[in-house]
Amino acid sequence: MVGPHDEDPPASRIVSRVRPALFAGRHYPDSDLKREAEALLGPAGSARALGLVVPHGPWRYVGKLAGAAIGRFVIEETVVILAPNHAGRGPRSAIVCDGAYAMPGNGSIPIEPSLAESIRALGGLAEAPEVFTGEHAIEDLLPLLHARQPRLSIVPIAIHDVSALTAARVGAAIADATVGRGGGVTLLATTDLAHYVPLADLERESQRIAENARTLDDEALVASFGARLRGPGPILETCGLGALLAFVHAMRHLGAGPGELVGRGSSLEIDPDARAAVAWASIAWGRA
Repeated sequence: MVGPHDEDPPASRIVSRVRPALFAGRHYPDSDLKREAEALLGPAGSARALGLVVPHGPWRYVGKLAGAAIGRFVIEETVVILAPNHAGRGPRSAIVCDGAYAMPGNGSIPIEPSLAESIRALGGLAEAPEVFTGEHAIEDLLPLLHARQPRLSIVPIAIHDVSALTAARVGAAIADATVGRGGGVTLLATTDLAHYVPLADLERESQRIAENARTLDDEALVASFGARLRGPGPILETCGLGALLAFVHAMRHLGAGPGELVGRGSSLEIDPDARAAVAWASIAWGRA
């Protein structure tokens, strides 16, 4: 059965620096895409988005929650997307500085090379397009972002490193590069809150992580994760913790305060008979 996270596509389908839309028709529609995306986004808001934390995965699980946050803002023309490296392959902090992501049909979303190169140089990230080839997290969100911002370009970053030092370095690089280009950037981190968690732990763990993210409290996030690693029983994984920590540092460098919790949800809404679940939240920061 296909769950909230799907298997990687075969490497033979990866053909160029224009990354194909590998999960179209599986995680999101491959036809009537703009109409489906706009239905999830709802009416456009007038405020501009500084930062967003949203889930990724098949739209039947997370589309409404991700769309609720993305849809309430004007999205800037460039979005820096911090995502997990689910497979853990390649460099632990990776970026791509040129190329594009294909959309279903004939369109594509370009990578913004100048900002990407600045972040790469300042943050010591490895340029490693192979890290992104089978990853679904960024691709899952692009139709929603593009429906809200037709002139969209992106900077894709994948992080498999959860160390505080890496998060501080990458976050500062994103903030400095954003300020250096004169702004006009929305930052976005995509993660779940707790990944395949026993039901008895789901509410407590997801609520705590959502609040720590909303208040940009990196120390509490690290402490919570450390306690879970040391505790008995299964590890309650947050797949995009490294991405979320770097986002928190970037937002704090940019002077952001607490965000707005747009909503929370879990895979139990779709699979009510499951014995474990994935929990998500959407959190938003508008520009003052």
